[in-house]
Amino acid sequence: MTVYFESADFDRKESLPKGWDEGTFKYCNFSKLEIEGGGFGGVLIGCDVKNSEWYWSLFNTATFVNVEFKNCIFRGASFAGCSFTECKFIDCSFVKDNLGGECRFRENRWYACTQSGCTGFIDAVAHTATESK
Repeated sequence: MTVYFESADFDRKESLPKGWDEGTFKYCNFSKLEIEGGGFGGVLIGCDVKNSEWYWSLFNTATFVNVEFKNCIFRGASFAGCSFTECKFIDCSFVKDNLGGECRFRENRWYACTQSGCTGFIDAVAHTATESK
């Protein structure tokens, strides 16, 4: 089931609709999400994601266009085959999970994205580039 939402606010995991993980969201605001496992393989366009945490989440073939991630924590998350266009990462942390697993970035495409005040982001992307050589 594919869901589509436009100009909606989602505050906490409980507010997410069924099928959200493969859905399309345009101009939506997400905050205070605490997601363990699972992941996201849908589309976010013009969305804001703030004060949220992902633990062992998989972001596979997701598309992010003009998305701002602010004060988010990614613990052992994996990004594979994603497209990031004009996205901003502000004060986000990409950290190891409780078993020492790092965040992974594999075969992603990055276009005009920026990051500021983030920890682990450059290290994770650089580590992935080194692995793929």
